[in-house]
Amino acid sequence: ASDVYKRQVEAHASPAKTLMQQLDTNKDGLISLKEAVRHTELLRNFGLIDDNEDGKLTEDELAKSKLTPGNAKSAVSK
Repeated sequence: ASDVYKRQVEAHASPAKTLMQQLDTNKDGLISLKEAVRHTELLRNFGLIDDNEDGKLTEDELAKSKLTPGNAKSAVSK
């Protein structure tokens, strides 16, 4: 039953939170370039999303960038 609950929670999570759950394999709260390699679309814009240019993406950086996969879809378009 916990798997079903987990999937429902993830379905309603923000794109940033979902990416963090999927890609942060060492669970340090950051997505490194090495971890991002598994997600081509994220990897393509990694440098632009990485605001402080430390080579790691925080959930906050992912949440505020319109280049984060999934963010553009939830944004209001004209």
